[in-house]
Parts: sequence; C-alpha cells; structure tokens
Amino acid sequence: VHTVHHHGGSFLRTSRGGLDIDKTLTFLSNREISHLYIIGGDGTHRGAYKIHERCRELHLNVAVVGIPKTIDNDIAYLDRSFGFYSAVEAAQASIRTALIEARCTVPNGIGVIKLMGREAGFLAAYAALGSGGDV
Repeated sequence: VHTVHHHGGSFLRTSRGGLDIDKTLTFLSNREISHLYIIGGDGTHRGAYKIHERCRELHLNVAVVGIPKTIDNDIAYLDRSFGFYSAVEAAQASIRTALIEARCTVPNGIGVIKLMGREAGFLAAYAALGSGGDV
C-alpha cells in the first residue's frame, strides 16, 4: 500500500447506487459482521440508513456507522469533511495554471475553470479565494 496515493480512484472500493440490501445483509450475516462502516456523501448515507432500517426490521444486531466524506463540504453540522482540502488544493493548482496561460498568451486573457460542487459552492469559493491573483 506504500504507493496507493499515486493511483486515482478508490482503494477501498466504491459504487454509484444499485444497492442490493438483501444481498448486503446476507453477506453481513454469513460473516457474522456486527459493525458496518460506510464512508461517503449524502447518497451513501441514504443507503446506510436503508441498511440500518432493514437490520432493525429483521432484528439483526448490526451497528451501521456513517463517516462523512465529500469534496463538496456540504454536510450539515460539520465544519469540514475529509477530502475537501485536498480537492481545494487540486483546484487551486488548476486555477493557477489557467491564470498563467491567460496572462502569457494574449493581453487581458481569460482562463475558465469549471469545478465540481452541487448547490454549496464551497470548493469553488475556497479555491478561488486561496489562489491569489486576479480571480
């Protein structure tokens, strides 16, 4: 794992929907797993809640723990989620690069950067404010 930080994607695995709750509960039961830790944003936590509800219905003693992680930093009651500051750093590098390109090619050049983030805009705001220059 000493080089895992050099590779993109998720080391622990990931999915985008398509949760089969019964298959998940069968997996947990067969392996006598009593704690399930789920890392992700709001969609992930909605899925975790569904797993929790189904465990209660079936009287399964499984603790479902949600760990917030989103680059949007838009989870209520949290000052910051992990993943946010590394995303800000990457966005700042892109902004600085666009700024250099815009300044060196034509007078009064303009660089356009599109950043992720749904409704909140925290990533764009932090990256722009922290980039310096004429942003």
